[in-house]
Amino acid sequence: MNNQKLWRKILGQNEQVIYEFTISWVYRGLSLAIWLVLSLAIILATGLYFSLIDLVIASVIIIFWLIGWFYFIFYLPRANAFCLTNRRIVVHRGWLSSRAISVNYSQITDVSVEQNVWQKLITNDGVISINTAGTDSQEVFLSNINNPYLLKQRLENLSDQLSKQNFKTPA
Repeated sequence: MNNQKLWRKILGQNEQVIYEFTISWVYRGLSLAIWLVLSLAIILATGLYFSLIDLVIASVIIIFWLIGWFYFIFYLPRANAFCLTNRRIVVHRGWLSSRAISVNYSQITDVSVEQNVWQKLITNDGVISINTAGTDSQEVFLSNINNPYLLKQRLENLSDQLSKQNFKTPA
């Protein structure tokens, strides 16, 4: 994933992307496969049996598959772009219309990870919730993130590095 154009609009001067990520590829791939199977099953269940002769039925199936491909392969990663910079975490949501949220590492009070059995055993993704100072609820909520515990470690390491740099005393 390469969102350099997007990050140039959002990031400040001397701010660099250290790690960029989006919704897990495994989650998107499995969701697309399920979409394709279910769309075919629904079309077959409605009495429209696939036949090489009937171009209308083939067209409907292709349209369903293209919608699924567009959503899971194209739209989801572009509408959910996230990055860790040398200063903050940036969450960009949306594609045609968009919204960006950023949280400075110094404002993060805690980071939690949730993984259900399916996520842990099959997709290795999970939900990351980031809480900031001054609120009782999670400010940033990232779902279906690949290797959520690794991302939590990266986030905490960057936060620790930044706090060490800010608290260094001059010699």
